Amino acid sequence: LRRQHHSCREQQAAMVDTVQSKCEDYNRTRKSDRFAAAPPACSLAKVATDSPDALEVFEDCLRKTYKWTAGLEPLREACDAAHPELNNQAEKCNALQKRFESSSCLHATKQDDVCGCRARAVDHFETRRRSISEGESIRQHIYKSAVQMGCYIEVLVSDGADKREDLLTCKDLPIDTSHLEIAFGPVPGEEVACSPARLCSESWLSQEYKAKAWHSKAPAAVCAACGTNVASAPTPTPAPTPSSARDVIVHGSGWAFIALNSNTGKAQCWGAQ
Repeated sequence: LRRQHHSCREQQAAMVDTVQSKCEDYNRTRKSDRFAAAPPACSLAKVATDSPDALEVFEDCLRKTYKWTAGLEPLREACDAAHPELNNQAEKCNALQKRFESSSCLHATKQDDVCGCRARAVDHFETRRRSISEGESIRQHIYKSAVQMGCYIEVLVSDGADKREDLLTCKDLPIDTSHLEIAFGPVPGEEVACSPARLCSESWLSQEYKAKAWHSKAPAAVCAACGTNVASAPTPTPAPTPSSARDVIVHGSGWAFIALNSNTGKAQCWGAQ
């Protein structure tokens, strides 16, 4: 709908140029010396006369008037005809604009649902990562202590002559704990913009309408904010039908899930609340 509305406004802007060109041709010709300097001064009032003399005068005036208007009337008709065509195009574009704005409202609603789900899932993930990371250093410390303790025990039960030196070696023993380090990986980036410009806001109007090349000649109608493009007689909601397990598709990553019902088209998201 965005592309359709954009294309419609481009055509409207082109028609504005056409109207301007045709009417300028008419006005320029009308004001030229050919027409403005010497319009017929005779009268056609004797159109119903039966007098031969008066009829001759009338017909002479008729020829002069016809010759004078023949070069002007087609231009006037072209100018007049262009206006209703432009008006029809503007009405068509306004209707497309209304549909586009309605669809944008629906898209924004669904976008809020998706972004809300993602925000809860990210929060749950970060909470779990902090909790696990806190235990990670404890586990590494316990592992180091266990390895050192094993080293001490081996020295004590050994037959070595210089156990003091061996015990100092255990104290400074380098211990690898890399296997206890957990790589969580980054949080996936947003697949949709979760902070978009709101419908009818100044930034949205600039992005969708005012910044377009056509806007100066074919300005958009007044933007209808969400909630104002609602039909007066909404379509009744059909009665729900039972869903089988195969009608529901579940997507999950271990810490957030989205269930999509292929019958109803509805989705439910859950994760950390």
